[in-house]
Amino acid sequence: MKKHLYIWAVALLLAVGAASCSKEKTEKPVEPVNVSYAVRLNGGNVLINLPAADFDVAIPADAASWVGINEAETAGTALVLEVSRNETGAERQATVTVTRSGRSDLLATVAIRQSNVAVRAGEFVIEEIYFTGTALPETGSPDKYLGDQYLKIRNNTDETLYADGMMLILSSALNSGQNAEMVAGGDFRTECCAGTAFYCIPGSGRDVPVEPGKSLIVVNNAQNHLESNPNSWNATTADFEWYDVSSNDAFQDTDNPAVPNLDKWYAQTLTVHTLHNRGFNAVAIAMPPVGMTAEKFLAEYPLTDAYYIFHSPNGSDYKLPLRNAYRVPNDWVLDAVNTGCRDAYYIAPWDASLDAGYAWCGTTDGDPERFDKAVIRKSGSDGKLVDTNNSSNDFESNTPASLIAKK
Repeated sequence: MKKHLYIWAVALLLAVGAASCSKEKTEKPVEPVNVSYAVRLNGGNVLINLPAADFDVAIPADAASWVGINEAETAGTALVLEVSRNETGAERQATVTVTRSGRSDLLATVAIRQSNVAVRAGEFVIEEIYFTGTALPETGSPDKYLGDQYLKIRNNTDETLYADGMMLILSSALNSGQNAEMVAGGDFRTECCAGTAFYCIPGSGRDVPVEPGKSLIVVNNAQNHLESNPNSWNATTADFEWYDVSSNDAFQDTDNPAVPNLDKWYAQTLTVHTLHNRGFNAVAIAMPPVGMTAEKFLAEYPLTDAYYIFHSPNGSDYKLPLRNAYRVPNDWVLDAVNTGCRDAYYIAPWDASLDAGYAWCGTTDGDPERFDKAVIRKSGSDGKLVDTNNSSNDFESNTPASLIAKK
């Protein structure tokens, strides 16, 4: 009797063991997934397709404040991690591991690197600059306000980008039409862009989305300029305008409350800022680091002890200071375009690493044929704008402005 009981007990143990082995065999070994993700400053969701369902996620303690599981989107073998906005001012990274639920079998290793910038150089580019002004039919030259000047800024990537916080440098401190050169050993351009007018696109991070291949239009005055000049354009369709509070009652700016104003950080003029109508003061776009404010910028980024050599028509050379200028580090710059006149271009406002050439309107200084003309970036065979950091190659110079009424 005891022998039979023992045999039955052994048989039962073997049966249980076989069932256990059978269960383990149904969970076939899988090849772990190893993936890396680069996430922008604004954060967002990261999708990982796992080789099996029922998993545990291990997030490092030092990353738990900015990486989490998006429970609403996670289902089956799809794990969705949520990365929060990076307010630290520095790049950060974490490695998340995923294992089978209740076991140590590795299913995935997920490396996340989050940038401290929302966009990188070359992702937004300056598509068109219209600085010359539109000639009035009765005079053959523009009015003094040049209100229909504009810039187009293109998202030159395949993903939606956010333009919130983008800085527009609407006037370089160096004038390309001035016969000058930098002081030996004192070329600040290798480190920064020197400007005298700074305006920023308002927004808190995701307020100004720009779809792939789409452009923002920023105008001097968002008015219907066709009402006073049939050769101009209706700028009420612009995305933004720059607006100035003038100290001169006889020279006031015009505001369109239906079109958002750029945030003005600084402009050297005490009246109304306009683009140089021969392009001698170049323009650029940049992305200041998170947390930068107008007050902090003006306090921490003045350009001091900057000089250039002016070659006077009288044959003398003069060492002159750049006044009322502020510096934008070159690593903030998204795109910079040297502009001027074809036959009166002497000094590049921006460093050659940002723009090795220049785009122009008008063959000679004061050329009346420049009116109604713009500089427009070329398109490549892939449909994107050409960007080799050489505007002599990248732009169609002295060409009809795209938004001006066709005659």
